[in-house]
Amino acid sequence: MTHGTWHFSTAIEPNFVNAPLMLRSIFPQELPLLLSLGGLRLLERFGDWSGRPFNGDAAIQLCVCESE
Repeated sequence: MTHGTWHFSTAIEPNFVNAPLMLRSIFPQELPLLLSLGGLRLLERFGDWSGRPFNGDAAIQLCVCESE
């Protein structure tokens, strides 16, 4: 688990909200199962925001889902 803090600021009011941030890293193949367990159906999966196919070289995993 990775821990951090989000600091929300404006030019007028610096750090008006400080919120904890906890991230859990997963293997790419875990995500479809986690989505399904959360009541979502995976419609499409992309490897970037331009719609490139998701493969082993992809830096991100972008999933389009709908509720079941």
